[in-house]
Amino acid sequence: MAAPKSSANFNMTATTLAGLEEVLAQELEDLGAKYVKVGTRAVTFSGNQYLLYQANLWCRT
Repeated sequence: MAAPKSSANFNMTATTLAGLEEVLAQELEDLGAKYVKVGTRAVTFSGNQYLLYQANLWCRT
């Protein structure tokens, strides 16, 4: 499935369990997330709607 070409980027936050923040950050970077920042039990990042769907489908942390 091809990514939409005109989709605007926006900021998102993905939550996880304590200790898995770095793993989640790597998963998001592998999917194409930009401006990834690790927090406490969460990772913030930027991407488009396609990335949002990809993260929901493929992130396991």
